[in-house]
Amino acid sequence: MTQILSLRFLQPKAARDHPLRTRAAFAHLYETSHMDVVRYTYGLTGGHQQDAEDITAETFLKAWDARHTFYGDEAGAVPWLLTIAKRLV
Repeated sequence: MTQILSLRFLQPKAARDHPLRTRAAFAHLYETSHMDVVRYTYGLTGGHQQDAEDITAETFLKAWDARHTFYGDEAGAVPWLLTIAKRLV
């Protein structure tokens, strides 16, 4: 009888504990969520596009610097990003 191991257990421990640690994972998060952050900050800034884009860029820079503190999956990362953005406004 053979056992099937979950691929999750084959990943390095750091990748399991901090899902945004790798560049590829963070790049995927950016690609899938940056427009959500832009729209959110656009609303917070009263419709100022340049301000929204600047805050979005700063949000992702701060998230990159703090990625080792994030625990959760991709669905939980978007609210985390929006919290960072709100604190920057």
